[in-house]
Amino acid sequence: MIVIAHRISSALRARRVLVLDGAGVALGDHATLLATSPLYRDLVGHWGLRALPNVR
Repeated sequence: MIVIAHRISSALRARRVLVLDGAGVALGDHATLLATSPLYRDLVGHWGLRALPNVR
């Protein structure tokens, strides 16, 4: 199933998250993307969240 999420809660429930930004692509779970994707970190920060536990 593919879910297009506009809320962090949807991304946190997913086993894998795909972050698309023009030509940039990042794929991983929440913890991996926090560690490797500046865009994902910015989005999570925008929602007022910091390093949340890896929610599955």
